[in-house]
Amino acid sequence: MYHLKPIRSAAAWLVIPLTVVGSDAPAQSKVRGPVSSAKQKGAAEEKPSVSAERLQQLLTSGKSALNQGHNVEAAVSFQAAVSQAETLGIGDDRLSRALIGLAFAVHFQGRHAQAEQLAKRALTVDEMTFGAEHPHTVSSLASLAWIEFDQGKYLEAERLYRRTLTIREKALGPNHPDVAQGLNNLAAIFIKQRKYAEAEQFAKRSLAIVEKALGPEHPGIAANLTTLAEVELARGRPREAEILFNRSLSLTEKSLGPENPAVAVVLMKYADFLRKTDRSAQGAALEARARAIMARTPRKDVGPPI
Repeated sequence: MYHLKPIRSAAAWLVIPLTVVGSDAPAQSKVRGPVSSAKQKGAAEEKPSVSAERLQQLLTSGKSALNQGHNVEAAVSFQAAVSQAETLGIGDDRLSRALIGLAFAVHFQGRHAQAEQLAKRALTVDEMTFGAEHPHTVSSLASLAWIEFDQGKYLEAERLYRRTLTIREKALGPNHPDVAQGLNNLAAIFIKQRKYAEAEQFAKRSLAIVEKALGPEHPGIAANLTTLAEVELARGRPREAEILFNRSLSLTEKSLGPENPAVAVVLMKYADFLRKTDRSAQGAALEARARAIMARTPRKDVGPPI
């Protein structure tokens, strides 16, 4: 899924007192550095702990709660998962997964500084355990980048997303859908920075990749269409932007159904476009429809997966 800024519900964010996991220095983690797959396997065999099953249950329940917008419950599950994962030693990616999950749960409660700290610790754990260019590390990088982006820290988000893009291009080739995802993320950041020429270049390249890889009717291209529509609007081409918004909305509704949360995301962006082109009444109608979908669906975010 694309790491783009989510549409939030109007509900107030709940806050619970959490121990700040990750407040200790990264060097205090049990990981010591990159380990080979053989060592990872050996470590797993040496740790047939009954806590492993419980850990997976906590990760699963945390992810489920987060996807439903139950951020307090998600935080409790992920906090417990962090405590469990810290006992497993080196060669296990579940500590960083638990930290990232907790980071998102805390972030959606408005505790952004703690979320950033947790995500940075997860990245450090993965870098020390698996190496700087391992897939687990790339996932942590992208998660931290999304949290920075959602806080408006666009320069830092751009730096992190560029790093993930470089790693993915090297590992997967220039035309892989994961590379397209990175390009689309950067295009969104460039829009925020008013770097419209770069945004257009990255958005068009991203769309071309996913259309070729997935087909022009695949729902996975809707995010690319919406990003490019925003670029076209920013560059003073509202007619081209509206064509893209319409295509994105039609494709999302056809593929996922009219009540899917992804439809609400497109509707909100389309509504903003209509307001900017002096069609406030139409924009208000689309926004009302989007909020109705969100009210019927417990998800509060359409952000990155855990």
